[in-house]
Amino acid sequence: MSAEFRLVFINHTWYQQNACDIANEILSLPTYIAKNSAYCLSGSPYWDNSKSRLFDVRLFLEDTQIFIEISAHPPRIEKDLAQLFTWIRSQTEIKILDDDGQISGW
Repeated sequence: MSAEFRLVFINHTWYQQNACDIANEILSLPTYIAKNSAYCLSGSPYWDNSKSRLFDVRLFLEDTQIFIEISAHPPRIEKDLAQLFTWIRSQTEIKILDDDGQISGW
């Protein structure tokens, strides 16, 4: 079972103007493996697309927020997500909400 989060931008205009920069930051993460309908991250050093679970995290860049689905969070994933969130926070104010709408510990 996966955990779901929403990364909400206080300044929606900033997000719309900088979505490409966010995408590039995701692409630069060491755990980035693929993009289909979402940007996928895998914490396994031996990622194999023949496995049933192809990713540990999926990031969906939506119109006003980023939807985050976390299936597993090995240390490499936690490090990369923390790096991504720190970078975004250095640019603009955000909230990361859990599936109950509560502020998460991320």
